[in-house]
Amino acid sequence: MGEAKRRKQADRHPRPEHDPDAAKREKIMLDPARSMGAASPTSRLPPALLQSITSQVAGFIAKDLGCDTKEKAMALAARQPVKVAQYVDGLIDSLFDPRMEIAGAPAACRAGCSWCCWMIPGLRSGEVDLLLAAIAQLPEEEGAEIKARVKVAATAIAGAGSSEAAYPLRCPLLGDDGRCRVYAARPAACRAFASTDATACERLYQGGDDKSELPMTIRSAYAQVAYAAVNNTFGDDRRNATPLPIALAAALDMGPKPG
Repeated sequence: MGEAKRRKQADRHPRPEHDPDAAKREKIMLDPARSMGAASPTSRLPPALLQSITSQVAGFIAKDLGCDTKEKAMALAARQPVKVAQYVDGLIDSLFDPRMEIAGAPAACRAGCSWCCWMIPGLRSGEVDLLLAAIAQLPEEEGAEIKARVKVAATAIAGAGSSEAAYPLRCPLLGDDGRCRVYAARPAACRAFASTDATACERLYQGGDDKSELPMTIRSAYAQVAYAAVNNTFGDDRRNATPLPIALAAALDMGPKPG
């Protein structure tokens, strides 16, 4: 994105008055399309492996949830979205189980490393409830701070037109120590990503890397394929997913409603 175009976009969508991260975004030039990792190692996996992972996911869902057709899976997701969200979280987490031997470079992700937490994930049905429950367990002051940041982020996204256009935008669940405050309840989109190079993630965040590819681990590539298969099975279109701040703000009745 050129400087003139970026400035025009900023003029059309002014940041909210009390947005603490507005200055940071104004200093960072980065094409929003790159923030989503348009290319990924999943495209390099052999077609047979892609099909195998997809088939295994379908088999797990049929065996564990009794959904041997897409229609049954979609009906279950509509009736019990929290149950499905919890199942998906467990399925994604299983791919990062160290007891499962998967070759490739290890993850560089560590507590406090939060470059990916400036890319706002979309939420699937049921994930909002899990996040709200986790926030409710936090100390009152911490919960109030998260809610205030949710409103700021939701307003920024609504003003920019999309979470991609608002990039980089700090996730309202991210603490000042660089850790997710509700890590155990984090969305599946967050669970499914792990990087092999934190420095590359930082370069991408700062806009200093021309590549559109995020340095994903092989485990993460598997998880991304599994996640895509899950979304297809349960009828979720990730392209139309509601950004986390918008979904939370709507649930809390404190901000813009999902489009």
